[in-house]
Amino acid sequence: MTDRLPVATTCPADSLTTDLEDLITASLYSDRAAAARMPLPAGHAGAVLDFMKFDSNPFGDSLDTSFLYWNRNLYTALLKMLETVKHDISFGLVFGISGIGKSLLSQAILEKLPASNYKTLLISVTPGLSRTGFLSLLLKQLGIKTNKNIRVHEAVELVGTHILNLHESGIKPVLIVDECHFLSAPALHLLRTLSNFEAYNRKILTCLLFSEPHFLTRLKNPSYQSLKSRIYLEEELTPLSLREAKEYIDFRLKKAGYKEREIFSEPDIKEIHAISHGIPRLLNKECMNRFINRLVKRSVLSC
Repeated sequence: MTDRLPVATTCPADSLTTDLEDLITASLYSDRAAAARMPLPAGHAGAVLDFMKFDSNPFGDSLDTSFLYWNRNLYTALLKMLETVKHDISFGLVFGISGIGKSLLSQAILEKLPASNYKTLLISVTPGLSRTGFLSLLLKQLGIKTNKNIRVHEAVELVGTHILNLHESGIKPVLIVDECHFLSAPALHLLRTLSNFEAYNRKILTCLLFSEPHFLTRLKNPSYQSLKSRIYLEEELTPLSLREAKEYIDFRLKKAGYKEREIFSEPDIKEIHAISHGIPRLLNKECMNRFINRLVKRSVLSC
Protein backbone atom coordinates (compact mmCIF):
# COMPACT_ATOMS: atom_id res chain seq x y z
CA MET A 1 0.00 0.00 0.00
CA THR A 2 2.77 2.45 0.82
CA ASP A 3 4.05 2.25 -2.78
CA ARG A 4 0.74 3.27 -4.24
CA LEU A 5 -0.37 6.24 -2.17
CA PRO A 6 -1.43 9.22 -4.29
CA VAL A 7 0.96 12.18 -4.43
CA ALA A 8 -0.43 15.69 -4.82
CA THR A 9 1.20 17.71 -7.57
CA THR A 10 0.57 20.98 -5.74
CA CYS A 11 -0.12 21.69 -2.11
CA PRO A 12 -0.71 25.38 -1.31
CA ALA A 13 -0.34 26.05 2.40
CA ASP A 14 -3.71 27.78 2.68
CA SER A 15 -5.60 24.80 1.20
CA LEU A 16 -3.77 21.90 2.85
CA THR A 17 -6.13 21.59 5.82
CA THR A 18 -9.24 21.76 3.64
CA ASP A 19 -7.88 19.18 1.21
CA LEU A 20 -7.08 16.71 3.98
CA GLU A 21 -10.49 17.19 5.56
CA ASP A 22 -12.07 16.49 2.17
CA LEU A 23 -10.05 13.31 1.74
CA ILE A 24 -10.94 12.04 5.20
CA THR A 25 -14.63 12.91 4.90
CA ALA A 26 -14.97 11.28 1.50
CA SER A 27 -13.20 8.11 2.66
CA LEU A 28 -15.77 7.56 5.38
CA TYR A 29 -18.59 7.18 2.89
CA SER A 30 -19.64 3.59 2.33
CA ASP A 31 -19.82 3.62 -1.47
CA ARG A 32 -18.80 5.55 -4.56
CA ALA A 33 -22.29 6.84 -5.25
CA ALA A 34 -22.53 8.45 -1.81
CA ALA A 35 -19.06 9.93 -2.15
CA ALA A 36 -19.93 11.33 -5.57
CA ARG A 37 -22.79 13.31 -4.02
CA MET A 38 -20.40 15.13 -1.70
CA PRO A 39 -19.88 18.79 -2.69
CA LEU A 40 -16.09 18.40 -2.65
CA PRO A 41 -13.41 19.62 -5.06
CA ALA A 42 -12.85 17.41 -8.10
CA GLY A 43 -10.38 14.62 -7.51
CA HIS A 44 -11.01 14.30 -3.77
CA ALA A 45 -14.40 12.61 -3.42
CA GLY A 46 -13.96 8.90 -2.76
CA ALA A 47 -10.15 9.25 -2.75
CA VAL A 48 -9.48 6.25 -0.52
CA LEU A 49 -12.07 4.07 -2.26
CA ASP A 50 -10.74 4.95 -5.71
CA PHE A 51 -7.10 4.62 -4.76
CA MET A 52 -7.58 1.24 -3.05
CA LYS A 53 -9.93 0.05 -5.81
CA PHE A 54 -12.74 -0.60 -3.32
CA ASP A 55 -16.35 -0.84 -4.46
CA SER A 56 -17.44 0.05 -0.91
CA ASN A 57 -15.88 0.78 2.46
CA PRO A 58 -14.74 -2.59 3.91
CA PHE A 59 -14.48 -1.23 7.43
CA GLY A 60 -17.50 1.03 7.76
CA ASP A 61 -19.51 1.11 10.98
CA SER A 62 -22.81 -0.10 9.55
CA LEU A 63 -25.25 -3.01 9.83
CA ASP A 64 -24.49 -4.37 6.35
CA THR A 65 -24.85 -8.13 6.82
CA SER A 66 -23.04 -8.87 3.55
CA PHE A 67 -19.87 -8.00 5.48
CA LEU A 68 -20.64 -10.44 8.29
CA TYR A 69 -17.71 -12.80 8.84
CA TRP A 70 -19.11 -16.16 9.94
CA ASN A 71 -16.72 -17.87 12.33
CA ARG A 72 -17.79 -20.89 14.39
CA ASN A 73 -18.84 -18.76 17.37
CA LEU A 74 -21.12 -16.45 15.39
CA TYR A 75 -22.60 -19.29 13.37
CA THR A 76 -23.35 -21.24 16.56
CA ALA A 77 -25.18 -18.22 17.97
CA LEU A 78 -27.21 -17.92 14.77
CA LEU A 79 -28.21 -21.60 14.82
CA LYS A 80 -29.19 -21.48 18.50
CA MET A 81 -31.42 -18.48 17.98
CA LEU A 82 -33.07 -19.99 14.90
CA GLU A 83 -33.68 -23.20 16.85
CA THR A 84 -35.21 -21.13 19.65
CA VAL A 85 -37.68 -19.71 17.13
CA LYS A 86 -38.31 -23.05 15.42
CA HIS A 87 -39.21 -24.85 18.65
CA ASP A 88 -41.41 -22.07 20.06
CA ILE A 89 -39.11 -21.47 23.04
CA SER A 90 -39.91 -18.35 25.05
CA PHE A 91 -36.42 -16.82 25.15
CA GLY A 92 -33.01 -17.05 23.54
CA LEU A 93 -30.03 -14.98 24.63
CA VAL A 94 -26.89 -13.75 22.87
CA PHE A 95 -24.47 -11.75 25.00
CA GLY A 96 -21.07 -10.17 24.53
CA ILE A 97 -19.11 -6.98 25.05
CA SER A 98 -19.81 -3.81 23.10
CA GLY A 99 -18.64 -3.95 19.47
CA ILE A 100 -18.55 -7.74 19.31
CA GLY A 101 -21.28 -7.99 16.64
CA LYS A 102 -24.58 -8.48 18.47
CA SER A 103 -26.56 -5.90 16.49
CA LEU A 104 -25.20 -7.19 13.18
CA LEU A 105 -26.18 -10.72 14.15
CA SER A 106 -29.68 -9.56 15.07
CA GLN A 107 -30.00 -8.08 11.56
CA ALA A 108 -28.83 -11.37 10.04
CA ILE A 109 -31.49 -13.24 12.01
CA LEU A 110 -34.13 -10.83 10.74
CA GLU A 111 -33.06 -11.63 7.18
CA LYS A 112 -33.27 -15.37 7.86
CA LEU A 113 -36.92 -15.14 8.92
CA PRO A 114 -39.08 -14.66 5.79
CA ALA A 115 -42.03 -12.29 6.07
CA SER A 116 -44.30 -14.97 4.62
CA ASN A 117 -43.93 -17.02 7.81
CA TYR A 118 -42.75 -14.61 10.50
CA LYS A 119 -43.63 -11.23 11.93
CA THR A 120 -40.30 -9.93 13.21
CA LEU A 121 -40.29 -7.07 15.68
CA LEU A 122 -37.02 -5.30 16.49
CA ILE A 123 -36.68 -3.02 19.49
CA SER A 124 -33.35 -1.38 20.23
CA VAL A 125 -33.43 -0.34 23.87
CA THR A 126 -32.02 2.97 25.04
CA PRO A 127 -30.91 3.69 28.63
CA GLY A 128 -33.78 4.31 30.99
CA LEU A 129 -36.51 2.93 28.72
CA SER A 130 -39.54 2.44 30.95
CA ARG A 131 -42.18 -0.27 30.83
CA THR A 132 -44.67 2.08 29.18
CA GLY A 133 -42.00 3.26 26.76
CA PHE A 134 -41.22 -0.33 25.81
CA LEU A 135 -44.90 -1.10 25.36
CA SER A 136 -45.33 1.95 23.15
CA LEU A 137 -42.48 0.80 20.90
CA LEU A 138 -43.95 -2.69 20.72
CA LEU A 139 -47.41 -1.39 19.82
CA LYS A 140 -45.87 0.77 17.12
CA GLN A 141 -43.95 -2.19 15.70
CA LEU A 142 -47.20 -4.16 15.56
CA GLY A 143 -48.96 -1.27 13.83
CA ILE A 144 -51.45 -0.82 16.68
CA LYS A 145 -52.68 2.74 17.21
CA THR A 146 -53.83 3.69 20.71
CA ASN A 147 -54.61 6.82 22.69
CA LYS A 148 -52.00 8.25 25.02
CA ASN A 149 -53.99 7.41 28.15
CA ILE A 150 -54.14 3.66 27.58
CA ARG A 151 -53.37 1.63 30.70
CA VAL A 152 -50.58 -0.93 30.85
CA HIS A 153 -52.87 -3.95 31.23
CA GLU A 154 -55.00 -2.74 28.31
CA ALA A 155 -51.90 -2.36 26.11
CA VAL A 156 -50.73 -5.85 27.09
CA GLU A 157 -54.15 -7.26 26.15
CA LEU A 158 -53.94 -5.53 22.77
CA VAL A 159 -50.50 -7.01 22.15
CA GLY A 160 -51.72 -10.45 23.22
CA THR A 161 -54.75 -10.30 20.94
CA HIS A 162 -52.63 -9.15 18.00
CA ILE A 163 -49.99 -11.88 18.32
CA LEU A 164 -52.72 -14.49 18.78
CA ASN A 165 -54.30 -13.31 15.52
CA LEU A 166 -50.89 -13.58 13.83
CA HIS A 167 -50.50 -17.11 15.16
CA GLU A 168 -53.93 -18.17 13.93
CA SER A 169 -53.14 -16.80 10.47
CA GLY A 170 -50.00 -18.95 10.31
CA ILE A 171 -47.52 -16.19 11.14
CA LYS A 172 -45.00 -16.68 13.94
CA PRO A 173 -44.27 -13.47 15.92
CA VAL A 174 -40.62 -13.03 16.91
CA LEU A 175 -39.48 -10.18 19.14
CA ILE A 176 -35.80 -9.21 18.96
CA VAL A 177 -34.66 -6.96 21.82
CA ASP A 178 -31.24 -5.39 21.23
CA GLU A 179 -29.32 -3.81 24.13
CA CYS A 180 -31.74 -5.46 26.55
CA HIS A 181 -29.36 -4.78 29.46
CA PHE A 182 -30.78 -1.25 29.41
CA LEU A 183 -34.30 -2.44 30.22
CA SER A 184 -35.74 -1.35 33.54
CA ALA A 185 -36.91 -3.96 36.05
CA PRO A 186 -40.61 -3.35 35.24
CA ALA A 187 -39.88 -3.70 31.51
CA LEU A 188 -38.09 -7.01 32.09
CA HIS A 189 -41.03 -8.31 34.08
CA LEU A 190 -43.27 -7.19 31.22
CA LEU A 191 -41.22 -9.40 28.87
CA ARG A 192 -41.84 -12.35 31.15
CA THR A 193 -45.57 -11.58 31.06
CA LEU A 194 -45.55 -11.47 27.26
CA SER A 195 -43.86 -14.87 27.19
CA ASN A 196 -46.91 -16.37 28.91
CA PHE A 197 -49.08 -16.07 25.80
CA GLU A 198 -49.98 -19.56 24.62
CA ALA A 199 -52.26 -21.24 22.11
CA TYR A 200 -52.92 -24.96 21.94
CA ASN A 201 -50.21 -25.58 24.56
CA ARG A 202 -47.59 -23.74 22.47
CA LYS A 203 -45.79 -20.50 23.20
CA ILE A 204 -46.81 -18.12 20.44
CA LEU A 205 -44.17 -15.42 20.98
CA THR A 206 -40.42 -15.98 20.96
CA CYS A 207 -38.14 -13.26 22.34
CA LEU A 208 -34.48 -13.13 21.31
CA LEU A 209 -32.42 -11.03 23.71
CA PHE A 210 -29.11 -9.37 22.88
CA SER A 211 -27.15 -7.95 25.78
CA GLU A 212 -23.82 -7.13 27.35
CA PRO A 213 -22.42 -9.68 29.85
CA HIS A 214 -23.46 -7.80 32.98
CA PHE A 215 -27.09 -8.59 32.10
CA LEU A 216 -26.41 -12.14 33.30
CA THR A 217 -25.54 -10.77 36.72
CA ARG A 218 -28.96 -9.10 36.87
CA LEU A 219 -30.63 -12.36 35.96
CA LYS A 220 -29.11 -14.01 39.05
CA ASN A 221 -31.38 -11.87 41.18
CA PRO A 222 -34.18 -14.11 42.57
CA SER A 223 -36.79 -11.69 41.23
CA TYR A 224 -35.81 -12.67 37.68
CA GLN A 225 -35.79 -16.43 38.29
CA SER A 226 -38.95 -16.99 36.25
CA LEU A 227 -37.47 -15.12 33.29
CA LYS A 228 -34.06 -16.78 33.55
CA SER A 229 -35.58 -20.27 33.67
CA ARG A 230 -37.26 -19.66 30.30
CA ILE A 231 -33.99 -18.93 28.50
CA TYR A 232 -33.21 -22.37 27.10
CA LEU A 233 -30.52 -21.49 24.56
CA GLU A 234 -27.81 -18.88 24.93
CA GLU A 235 -24.43 -18.08 23.39
CA GLU A 236 -21.63 -15.70 24.24
CA LEU A 237 -19.94 -13.86 21.39
CA THR A 238 -16.20 -13.79 22.03
CA PRO A 239 -13.33 -11.74 20.52
CA LEU A 240 -11.66 -13.00 17.36
CA SER A 241 -8.43 -14.93 17.61
CA LEU A 242 -5.39 -13.73 15.65
CA ARG A 243 -6.15 -16.21 12.87
CA GLU A 244 -9.80 -15.16 12.78
CA ALA A 245 -8.83 -11.48 12.75
CA LYS A 246 -6.72 -12.06 9.62
CA GLU A 247 -9.57 -13.98 7.97
CA TYR A 248 -12.01 -11.22 9.00
CA ILE A 249 -9.88 -8.50 7.42
CA ASP A 250 -9.24 -10.53 4.24
CA PHE A 251 -12.93 -11.36 3.92
CA ARG A 252 -14.03 -7.73 4.22
CA LEU A 253 -11.41 -6.53 1.75
CA LYS A 254 -12.52 -9.09 -0.83
CA LYS A 255 -16.17 -8.26 -0.19
CA ALA A 256 -15.36 -4.61 -0.88
CA GLY A 257 -13.97 -5.58 -4.27
CA TYR A 258 -10.23 -5.47 -3.50
CA LYS A 259 -8.29 -7.89 -5.73
CA GLU A 260 -4.72 -6.64 -5.42
CA ARG A 261 -1.90 -7.94 -3.27
CA GLU A 262 -2.26 -8.04 0.52
CA ILE A 263 -2.57 -4.65 2.18
CA PHE A 264 -1.48 -5.58 5.69
CA SER A 265 1.64 -7.59 6.51
CA GLU A 266 1.72 -10.26 9.21
CA PRO A 267 3.26 -7.80 11.73
CA ASP A 268 0.50 -5.32 10.82
CA ILE A 269 -2.18 -7.92 11.51
CA LYS A 270 -0.62 -8.83 14.86
CA GLU A 271 -0.50 -5.18 15.86
CA ILE A 272 -4.08 -4.52 14.72
CA HIS A 273 -5.27 -7.58 16.64
CA ALA A 274 -3.42 -6.53 19.79
CA ILE A 275 -4.79 -2.98 19.69
CA SER A 276 -8.36 -4.10 18.97
CA HIS A 277 -8.30 -7.12 21.32
CA GLY A 278 -10.09 -9.01 18.54
CA ILE A 279 -13.27 -6.92 18.83
CA PRO A 280 -14.72 -6.46 15.31
CA ARG A 281 -15.77 -2.82 15.73
CA LEU A 282 -12.28 -1.91 16.97
CA LEU A 283 -10.71 -3.94 14.16
CA ASN A 284 -12.71 -1.86 11.68
CA LYS A 285 -11.68 1.34 13.40
CA GLU A 286 -7.98 0.47 13.43
CA CYS A 287 -7.92 -0.62 9.78
CA MET A 288 -9.76 2.53 8.69
CA ASN A 289 -7.44 4.72 10.72
CA ARG A 290 -4.42 3.15 9.05
CA PHE A 291 -5.78 3.84 5.58
CA ILE A 292 -6.44 7.47 6.43
CA ASN A 293 -3.22 8.02 8.35
CA ARG A 294 -1.13 6.74 5.42
CA LEU A 295 -3.02 8.90 2.97
CA VAL A 296 -2.69 11.96 5.19
CA LYS A 297 1.02 11.31 5.79
CA ARG A 298 1.79 11.05 2.07
CA SER A 299 -0.28 14.15 1.33
CA VAL A 300 1.66 16.11 3.95
CA LEU A 301 5.05 14.83 2.77
CA SER A 302 4.24 15.85 -0.80
CA CYS A 303 3.95 19.51 0.18
